[in-house]
Amino acid sequence: MRSIHESPFSPLQTQAFHNVMLGFWLAMLLGRDAGIWGVVFLVVAMLLGVCLLNRHRFGRGPFAKLIAVHRAVPWFFPSAVVTHPLDHQSGNEPSDELRLRDTLLQHGVGIATLDGSRISTWTELARELEAAYGPMRFPSEPRAKCLSILNTALGKPPRPKVLLWRHASHTARTNPALLVEVTSRWTNQLTSAWSPFLLLLDMPRAEEPPIERPTQPIVRAKGSSDEEPAMAELASAPSDSWWKPKPGEMSP
Repeated sequence: MRSIHESPFSPLQTQAFHNVMLGFWLAMLLGRDAGIWGVVFLVVAMLLGVCLLNRHRFGRGPFAKLIAVHRAVPWFFPSAVVTHPLDHQSGNEPSDELRLRDTLLQHGVGIATLDGSRISTWTELARELEAAYGPMRFPSEPRAKCLSILNTALGKPPRPKVLLWRHASHTARTNPALLVEVTSRWTNQLTSAWSPFLLLLDMPRAEEPPIERPTQPIVRAKGSSDEEPAMAELASAPSDSWWKPKPGEMSP
């Protein structure tokens, strides 16, 4: 079970943590010669930093919303890219997509949807993104337009937000390079603690196969032994043995 603080949106994993540490250092530097007021300034800075890094524990901030969704829908771990079959259904329960949508709306998380059955090229992806987040005239090159639309959407409310890429398996079959590049760029450019933006791919996850033990025992050479040879036997071996260090060679 992964810890929630392994999420790239956790304050401990983002630039916010480094900014708070830098603030502590600046507070100490500026307040060291200011007497009692310097101490007060340092204490206030520390308290503000601690509150900023831990506000999600009190249900504050966008990361707290992602934690609440994860508690209600355990498979929805707040990673930059999440993979899950949205049509999955257990018994009479609603499908995973309906359950997730209801939970996201309940916690004020934004939702947009792409139809992967109509996406095989950057041009088609740009068309779907414009339908989800609004038209964009410039840039006109499809790849640049897609990235510009996503970066623009990143800075807009609601925060956080999720993009559901339905039928992503179709895109993976018709143009796997497109899906690989989008997800790699997503994780490198769209990870933000103040405005988390998650991509959910509607496709099955490959299960890890169990570790299989060898069915046949290991056959050793006749007369071999698992015991280490005695040091006296090693010392009496010929000097030109391959495993003995030669003059000029490095030895442990």
